[in-house]
Order: sequence, then structure tokens, then C-alpha cells
Amino acid sequence: MKERKTHLHKRFPELINIEKKDWELWLFSVLLILLLTFFFIIYFMPNLFPFSRLEFINNERLSLYLGFLGVLVLLSSLYSLRKHLEIKKLRWELIEKRIELERMSGRIKELGSLYEVIADAGKQDGDIQGIFDLVVRNSCEILHANTSSLLIIDEKTSLLEPKAAYGENREEVLLSKIKIGEGIAGWVAKEGKSLLLNKDAQVAKYGSMVKNEYPIHSALSAPIILDEKTIGVLNVNRLGNSSERFSEGDLKLVEIFCQDAVIAIKGAQSIEERKKTLVMEEKNRLMQVFLNHYVSKELSSQILKEPDRFLKLGGEKKDLTILFADIRDFTSFAEEQNPEKVVDILNLLFSRLARVIFKYNGIIDKYIGDNLMVIFGPPYYHGNNALQAVKAALEMQKEFNEIRKGWESPEFTSLGLGIGINSGDVIMGNIGSEDFMDYTVIGDNVNIAVRLEKMARKEQILISEATYKRIESTVQVKSLHQHKLKGRIGKVRIFELHGLID
Repeated sequence: MKERKTHLHKRFPELINIEKKDWELWLFSVLLILLLTFFFIIYFMPNLFPFSRLEFINNERLSLYLGFLGVLVLLSSLYSLRKHLEIKKLRWELIEKRIELERMSGRIKELGSLYEVIADAGKQDGDIQGIFDLVVRNSCEILHANTSSLLIIDEKTSLLEPKAAYGENREEVLLSKIKIGEGIAGWVAKEGKSLLLNKDAQVAKYGSMVKNEYPIHSALSAPIILDEKTIGVLNVNRLGNSSERFSEGDLKLVEIFCQDAVIAIKGAQSIEERKKTLVMEEKNRLMQVFLNHYVSKELSSQILKEPDRFLKLGGEKKDLTILFADIRDFTSFAEEQNPEKVVDILNLLFSRLARVIFKYNGIIDKYIGDNLMVIFGPPYYHGNNALQAVKAALEMQKEFNEIRKGWESPEFTSLGLGIGINSGDVIMGNIGSEDFMDYTVIGDNVNIAVRLEKMARKEQILISEATYKRIESTVQVKSLHQHKLKGRIGKVRIFELHGLID
């Protein structure tokens, strides 16, 4: 009893002052009672005290005094008893409030640590391993445990694999793998329920993750549940050298840890997914920038949406319009200029012409020296391919003339653009090998477009009969009758394009 009182005094020093006041009140009451007793003795046994025979004190007056004193002592005693009861009640209320305050302080500290886990997890920037380490460390420290471990289920092996551990047997735990259904953690993973084990028999029933030199004195184990599915287990243990056992409140705290760990894990997974999305978006952006140098923006977007279709060997039969353009007299011009200037001129010309081509949904198939090959039609544009091609050809001639006007040197003004256009079925796709392929078109109709371009003079656009039939109501042409093209047996009817009909 004395030890308990000493413990309370150390824990609640305010009790010392309260008990002191209580004793002072009792002492005052006792003194009053003794005084009343003394006067009663005088009254009933007057011969014991000589002053009781004094003449000025008669029996009637003495009775009055004693009665007054008796009432006063009685009231004082009742008042003291009431105050004693109030002090006693106040003392126990104080003890209860202080215990509750300590409990709340501990809870605030626990919740503060949990908040730190989540706050620190948010700083991990998607590092799930960092979150696991935070959870085991904080759960071990807050619950004053010897060891803590977090295990995650491997879907392929159906084993609980340790991802983080903290405490005395950290290295051993990290090397352990547990079958679902075996041991403490295995049972929790299988059943999806928490365990509080405080007896040796209970611990022995489920087995132990640790070796005999680390006997479990008290154990907590709770499932980590993500989207209604158990993904892992959090274990917190006090070993044989620990004097305290876990409580139901401790188990609730571990379950809160698991819930907060899930929130942090989901946050980390979201960050990881966001990172992957950003990386993929950046890759697509860079790839689109790269493709935009070769094809229109619309086609590059379609290629990125359907890469398996566009980035595999093989071809498909397509009805397309093919345009070839060549810079006339450029060979002789290049012989008289230094290579750097030749490259600059070509880049200037092709950059301006490419903008026109892309404007009319053309695909630049390739540059061949001072020559370029353009495709109009699927997979991007499904309108009148021939009309798009002749519009592009007319504007290309106009653009080339505008460029040439800015050159004062006579060697530049001698340059011109010859264009040939043909329409029909070709094979379109990737030609080559898996290591190196060329997205292009092949077929007889490609060869006809090449021959027409070779025949065209400076500032001349030649189109085949196949192309003309598709746009005859919208263009102004001059028939050049039938011509035999190099490499072909039959003759081809050719038209010179002059412009569009308003």
C-alpha cells in the first residue's frame, strides 16, 4: 500500500498538497471535538476543575455556553466531513484526469508519429521501399517493441517476402520467406485477420518467424489490405527479455499503421504510374517531333497511336497519288559552289516546299539528292488524293518562284522545279529488314510518276491520264497526247497542268 502511495505521489505530485489540506482539516475537526469533550467533562464532573466553582459561572450560564459550543463543534465537524468528501472526490477525479491526459498525450504522440509516417511517405516521391522502412521503424518505436517487419505477398510464388525489418533480428527476418497459411504472418495473410498473442501457448500455436534465441514474448500481426485484397502483413514483436505485453489498444494501433501504410503505398503507386505516364508522354512527344521532320503532324500522331501497324515489315495495296519533284540545273549549280553553300540552299528549298506538302496532307517519302518523292492518300488522308497532289504541286511552283526572286545572283535564277504526278494502286509499307526498314511505296505507278518528272521542264507540272480523270472538272490542262515512257512497252497519255478552275 505504501509503495502504491509513493508511486502515485511520484506520478501525481499535486496529490501531496491536496492530502496535506485534507489532514489539516481533519486535525482542526479533532481539536474541536476534543474541546467540546473537555467542556462536557467540566459540566458533568465539576469537582475535577477548581474554576468550575467560580461564582460568576453558574450552572445555567455554563449550560448555555456548552450548548452553543456543542452546536458550533457539530457544524464544524459536519463541514469538515463534507470538505473531506469533496477533497477525496477531487483527488480521484484528478487522478482519473491525469491518467486520461497521459493516455491522450500518448495517443497524440502516436497519431503524430503516424502523421509523420504519411508525411515522410509523401516525401519519398514514389519510393515504396522508403515507405516500408518508415512503417516498420515507427511501429517498432511507438509500441516499444523489439522487432518489427513488413512482408508482401509474391503472387508468382505465393510466398510472403520480407520487404523491410527493424530491430534486433533484422538481418534474419529479411532472409526469411513464409508460405501463406504457415506461422503467425502466414495465418494472418491467409485469413486476412489480425492476431494478438500474449501467451506462450498462443505463440507456439502459430509458430514463429524468429529462431529460438529470439523467443517471442508478445506478438501483434495485422494484414495490409489494398482494394479489399490482402497484399501483405505487418508484424510487431516483444521478445523474451521484455516485461510488458501488448494490449488490444496496441493491436488497433498496428491496424491503423497498416491502413496508413496502404494510403502511402497507393500514393507511391500513383506517383510511380504518373512518372511512367510522364516518361511515356515525353517519349511520344520527342518521337512526334522527330517524325514531324518526315511526315505531317497528323500522320505522325497516327503512327504513334498504331505503331504495330506502321512499324512492321510488309505492305498493303493502296490507291495513292505519287508526286516526284526535281530541281532542274541544280547539278551544274552545285559543281560551281562549295559544299556547305549547296547544303544550305537545299535545306532552304526543301524546308519551304515541305510546309506546302504537309499543308495538303502529303507524306514525304524520301529525299534523293535534289529530288523528293511525296505520297498523297491513306493511311491519313482519305479524300481526293489527286486533287490534293495537284494543289500542292501548283503551290510548290509558286513557293519556289518566290524563293528564287530573293536571289540576285544569276546562277540561282537559272534553277527551276519540274514535277511529275501519277495515281493508281501501289504497295505501301515497310521494305527492308527488322534492323533497318524504309516506309515507302513500290509498283508500276510509282515508276510512271518518276518518268513524268524526268520529262518535265523547269516550272512544268506533268500529270498522267489516271490522275487527270480524277480531277478533270477542277483543273486547267493542256493535252500532250500519248508518249512512250522509258522502261514501258505501251504509251501513256500525258497532260500539262496549268492551274485550277475557279
